Amino acid sequence: VERQAVPIRAADFIQSNHLAGKMFNSNIFGGYLIWRFWPAQQVFTDGRTQLYPELYQEFSNNSFRYWDGLMDKYQINYAVLNYPLIYQFNGDKFSGDKVYFNENPRWKLIYFDDTALVYVKNTGFNKEIIAKYGFNYYNPIRPGGVVPENIQNAIAELNRAVNNNFKSLLIFTELGSLYATSGQYNEARRIWEQARRDYPEDKHLALNLHRLEHIGY
Repeated sequence: VERQAVPIRAADFIQSNHLAGKMFNSNIFGGYLIWRFWPAQQVFTDGRTQLYPELYQEFSNNSFRYWDGLMDKYQINYAVLNYPLIYQFNGDKFSGDKVYFNENPRWKLIYFDDTALVYVKNTGFNKEIIAKYGFNYYNPIRPGGVVPENIQNAIAELNRAVNNNFKSLLIFTELGSLYATSGQYNEARRIWEQARRDYPEDKHLALNLHRLEHIGY
């Protein structure tokens, strides 16, 4: 199975951490998630959109308050969304479900890779997994948006993700960039060289390493 097409590692994360409760998911992931988790876990929707016209009509309203009501109605505890973002910009925000889960304090990001994002409801029921994996300073929806005073905290979160085996080119790229931004050039080189072993064809990693060499690191 092509890892960039379906959420294999996200499903591994869900399974190994025993995420419980009802799932919301991007419809393009539905078929794989059915194959992976049925009958123990049901998906929210899949690519057969013609089977769910009323459901899709419900979710056509982009109001956060309206979506909050739908999440409560369907008792959703966690969400598996496709990544990288495929929606068009609407002003300075992406449209679609990612805006709702990313911008809403009722939800907390606990996992991401180059294919999927996993959010859980920000409740006491999920407090242990949020404490273990939750992202507070780095936001993959807005890469490059870490404010200077939060760089070291974001570095710590991305290092934790690497140590937890979150396989993601974005994580390596951004972690190296944050190290370089804070003047930790040797650490940036270490991370990008590590990434080159897993992603030897990526031109951006090669360019980043070349830039380090150009400035003498």
